[in-house]
This record gives sequence, structure tokens and C-alpha cells, in this order.
Amino acid sequence: MKVRFETYDPNPGSRKIDLSQVPTELESAPFDASVTFTWNDGEDDVLIVGFGEGFAVATMLRDGTFYDLQVNEDEGFEEVEIGGQWSDHPKKFLMERSLGLEVLAQAGDSDDLFERYTWVIQ
Repeated sequence: MKVRFETYDPNPGSRKIDLSQVPTELESAPFDASVTFTWNDGEDDVLIVGFGEGFAVATMLRDGTFYDLQVNEDEGFEEVEIGGQWSDHPKKFLMERSLGLEVLAQAGDSDDLFERYTWVIQ
């Protein structure tokens, strides 16, 4: 199964890699780099997991609706770089990088992902 691997900082780039290569590619990227993995882009069910310095975020497109993975009840925002852009992002959607890898490893099983985690409409 393939995913699109995009890096934004310091060297912008995009290429397709096998899902099994994700942990190795993420580990080889600089820790403060903005990195995104996209599974099934252009289809009905899409999973996007972005990684930044010390965090990950996940978004799913399901049945024409975008959802963000909520991991806690924290209020407020934190300035983070996602997809090469700096923004104030709700803290309740910022997860540990290890959880981002766990979610991405389940790409292809949208039903299970949707049931196992808390997804909130954007």
C-alpha cells in the first residue's frame, strides 16, 4: 500500500512510498521538519497524518466530510507548523508522534479507524 510522503522544511519534496517505509522515512527527517503522509488521496476515504516538532495531527475524509482526530480535552491553541504553514492549532488535536504512526499504520481500514478513535467534524 502506497502513501504520499511530503516534506516542507528544510527541503520541500513529494514522492510515493510504501506504508511500511513510513517509520524509517519519518525517523530520517529532521525532528523539526514539517512532514505529511497521505493515504488514498483523491478517493472517497482519505487519511492525512502530519508530523511536526514533537507532535502529530490526523485528518480523515470520510463520506465527503473532513474529520480531525481528537486526543484530549485540552482547551486553547498552540502555534505549530503543519504542512509547511505556521498556525494556531487546537491543542485537543495535537497528539504524540507515536500515536500518529499508530493511526497511519491502520490506513486502509477506515471503518476501524473511525470506530477506534474520536473524530470531530472540522
